[in-house]
Amino acid sequence: LAAGAPVGRASESVDNTAGGNDCDCRSGIFGWDNDLVAPVSQADVGSVVYAEDDQTISTDAAKSPAGVLYEFDAVRGIAYVASTFPASQ
Repeated sequence: LAAGAPVGRASESVDNTAGGNDCDCRSGIFGWDNDLVAPVSQADVGSVVYAEDDQTISTDAAKSPAGVLYEFDAVRGIAYVASTFPASQ
């Protein structure tokens, strides 16, 4: 995997400021809210998208990668993101 590639989506909040704290992480396809400033769209399906926060994704590449946009539901404003990259990424 590429440096900084996600291995999944955290299923709990953990303060890891001092290091050494682990959390459960699940891979799969998850629904995320769409960022208002740098929103994803249908044109981004198949592209890497980025985590704005713990529930919102964005096209802003200055953020941490969240995964690959799998599907976009414009009516509900929900983006479905595969939380892990394929080995080829």
